[in-house]
Amino acid sequence: MSVRTKAMSYVRSGIERRALLSWAAASGLAARAGSIFAQPSLLARGAAGVEQVATWIIATPRDRVLARAMREVRAGLPPADLLGGTLVAAAREIRPNVASFNHAALVVAALEQLTAGLALEQQLPLILWGIDNFEDSQEQDRAADWKLAAPPAKLPVAAEARAELIAALDRWDPEAADAALVAMVSSAPLESVCEIVTGYGMRSRGNSGHKAIYAMVAVRCLPLVSEPLALDVLRSCVASFLPEGEKTSVEPFDRSRELVARGLKRRSDGTASDAGVEREVLALLREGKSAEVPQALAEVMAGKASVPTLWDAFVMMASEVALESPGIGPLHALTATNALHCMARRARDPRIADLALLQAGAWLCEFRATARGSKTEKDCVHIESLAPGTFEASAPTAAERIAQLLGDPAEFRGLAAGRVLGASRSQTGAKALAQDMLGVVRASGDSVHEFKLAAAVLEEANGSSTRAASSALAALAVNMPDPRRVTRENRLRVEDAIAMSR
Repeated sequence: MSVRTKAMSYVRSGIERRALLSWAAASGLAARAGSIFAQPSLLARGAAGVEQVATWIIATPRDRVLARAMREVRAGLPPADLLGGTLVAAAREIRPNVASFNHAALVVAALEQLTAGLALEQQLPLILWGIDNFEDSQEQDRAADWKLAAPPAKLPVAAEARAELIAALDRWDPEAADAALVAMVSSAPLESVCEIVTGYGMRSRGNSGHKAIYAMVAVRCLPLVSEPLALDVLRSCVASFLPEGEKTSVEPFDRSRELVARGLKRRSDGTASDAGVEREVLALLREGKSAEVPQALAEVMAGKASVPTLWDAFVMMASEVALESPGIGPLHALTATNALHCMARRARDPRIADLALLQAGAWLCEFRATARGSKTEKDCVHIESLAPGTFEASAPTAAERIAQLLGDPAEFRGLAAGRVLGASRSQTGAKALAQDMLGVVRASGDSVHEFKLAAAVLEEANGSSTRAASSALAALAVNMPDPRRVTRENRLRVEDAIAMSR
C-alpha cells in the first residue's frame, strides 16, 4: 500500500462526536466540526500547487505578497492552497521550539474553520490575514534566521522507526526524534504516525498547552498540505514538543497513561444527573492537584459519568478560567481543551481518546490554579453560579448588537458574561448569538488568539450541552474583538490588496 493510499485511509476514518445542537449550522462550523478528514480530494490533489504557494509566500517581501496572492486567486488558485501554503511556509520558516512558538502555523486551522462554507470574497480577508501574519512572524524571526533543516541523512531502519520515535520522545531527544519521525513517515501508515504525535502532544502543558494545540492543527490540517508536504508540518510539530533542555514534569501524563493502560471502566447506566456530575467535576478541578485528577476522573467515570458529560464539565471549567481573568494567558484553557477534545473525537484508538480526557482534566486543574492566583475560592468566578443577565438584541447589525452586549468599554467586560448566559439559555438564543459573534470575529478579528479562541469556542459549543455552550459563548464575549475599535494596519493592508485586485 502506498503512502498516499494509507493517508487516504486515515482521512476516511470515522470520527465519533456528539450530535450537533440544532443551531450549529447557523454558526458556519457545523458542517466542519470534525469533517476536514472527510475530504480525501484534498489529499489527492497533489503537492505541486501547495509547494509553489509555500515557496513564493516565503520568498516574496511582505509589501508585495498580498498582491501576489490576489493575482494567483484571480487566476484560479484554490483558497485551500493558500491556507496549505501558509501552513507549510510556517513549518519551514518559523522556529517552533521556543516560548513565542509558531503561531503562524497554529492559526491556519482556525482560519480554515472560520472561512468554511463562505463565498470566495468572504474567505479572502481572513486567508490573506494569515499570509500577512506569517510575514510578520518571518520578519520577527529574521535575526535568528531559523529554517527547518533538511531531513537527517542517517535514519533508523523502517522496522525500528516507531520504537525509536517513542524512545527518543521519552528521553526528550530532538535529533533522534526527528530522524525516527522521517523514517516512520516514509514507511508506515500516516494514521500510525499521527497517533504518536497526538499522544505526545498531550504530555506537557508547558507553554500554555501549545504543544497539544499544534498536534491538533498538524493532524487536522494534513489534507490542506497534501501528502508529500505532511512531513514538514509533522517535523515542525514534533520539534515543538522538545524545547532545548526541557525536561518538564509530566507526572499527570505518566499517571494518565498508567490508568489508560489498565483500561478505564464505564457505566452506561449513569447514576447521577448531568448537572450533578458537572458540579462534582467542577469542584474536583477547583480543589484537586493535577497529578491526582486523572485517578479521580477515572473513578467518577466508573461510578456515574458519561464521557460527553465530563467534556461538558471541562468546557465549563475552561470557560470559568477565561472569565476569571480575561486575557491571552487564561483563554488558552479553552483553546487547549478544544485541542485535546478534538484529538479525542478523531482518535481511532480509544486509548488515545481516554488519554486526552484525563489530561484535559489535569491541565484544567493547573489552568484554574493559575487563574485563581492569590484569591480565596469564595472570591473567584464559579461558572454555574453566574446569574444570567438581560440582553435585548435590538440593534440592526451584528457589530452593533455585540457592541451593545459588551456595554461601555470603560466598564468591566465581565458584565457581558451574564448577558450572554441570559441570551443563550435556549437553543434559539444561542443560535442568534453565535451567529452575531462569528460575524464580528470575521470582520474585526486581528490577532491569532482572537481567531483561535473563536474557532475553539464555536466548535465546542456545537457539540456540547446547552449549559456548556452558553458558558463557552460567555468566555468568548469577554475576550473577543470589540467591533468599535479602530481598524488596524494588518486588516487595512488586506483590504487594500483585495480592492486593488478588482
